[in-house]
Amino acid sequence: MGNAVALIERNPVSDGSVGQDEIADLIEDLHDCKPESGVVWLEGYLAEVKTIYAFQHLQGAETVEGGNALHALRSALWERGDAIIQADSEGFTNEDGFHIVWQFSDSVSGPWNMGVLQDATWHHFKMDLGDPEHRAAFLSGEVPPDLTSTLA
Repeated sequence: MGNAVALIERNPVSDGSVGQDEIADLIEDLHDCKPESGVVWLEGYLAEVKTIYAFQHLQGAETVEGGNALHALRSALWERGDAIIQADSEGFTNEDGFHIVWQFSDSVSGPWNMGVLQDATWHHFKMDLGDPEHRAAFLSGEVPPDLTSTLA
């Protein structure tokens, strides 16, 4: 028998529920986030959420088998319909899986799939999180000028 991979909670969102409290907390945490276009879209999206699945990764998730199992479960939930992902110390994705709100630490670096909403269209691109020019453009709701984007 191996190590447990994750604890998973399913929290429906209804009046007075734990899920409703979680949504309120997530929205409150967005007040200082950027870019504003991502925050506005996200607040509207979160207001319509019906169920939250919360994953707490455990020691078994650090193995190849455990990581694969966790990824398969997350993918199965994702493929069921409209969904976004929130990861602590990272932020939120849109429904296409691109990060749309910055909640990373100041010391983060490396390539990451990002999205900015401009004129009701998502612009997706891969940026270097540690590049100050890329970061400044994203936080302003722009695609960094030296990168190309795809439209969603």
